Amino acid sequence: MLKKIMRLALTPLLVLGLTFSGFGMAFASPEVELSDLQIREKLDEINTRYEVGEEFSEEDASFVKEYVSSPSENSAQPMASIHRTFSGSLSNTEGFGFFKGDIGYFGGSFEGYINVQTKDLGKRSSLGVSARITAYGILGSGGIGKIFDQTYSKNENNTNYVALNFGDSLSGVGVSVTAFTYTGFVDGNSFNLYEN
Repeated sequence: MLKKIMRLALTPLLVLGLTFSGFGMAFASPEVELSDLQIREKLDEINTRYEVGEEFSEEDASFVKEYVSSPSENSAQPMASIHRTFSGSLSNTEGFGFFKGDIGYFGGSFEGYINVQTKDLGKRSSLGVSARITAYGILGSGGIGKIFDQTYSKNENNTNYVALNFGDSLSGVGVSVTAFTYTGFVDGNSFNLYEN
């Protein structure tokens, strides 16, 4: 009889203990590694929410710190050379481009090129290119924010080829460059050029 009373008393406590221990397992979030595309999409989302010179929220600043490194962090040199190439296509249209620059902790300069052309050399009613370059740095009392955000673009009508050269300089503290967003346009449709 005593065993039966003990079982009746302990069973609810055991179930309750397992239930609460299950909560910890159900809400634990596994560490998930983001793909390059997911990082780029998140950076684009952050870039859209803030103006140049506006300090990021703590959450957005943490994301930028985690996924965007300053060129000077990767080198003992005060300046680091950056070189990226991009390519992409949509149907019978292809694009390519590059970005290169010398960027250091206090800024630097860069130049780039983007091209879109038809594979069959046939003319399209409209072709276009766009390159968005964003740089991050330290703002105010040590916060992180955009110190540079510029879109370079060009459109042509009734052509089989459009190209654009661009360049600029950066200044700020703790400068890092990312969010190289290269886009091609053909007859009202767009496609991304991804880093090679």
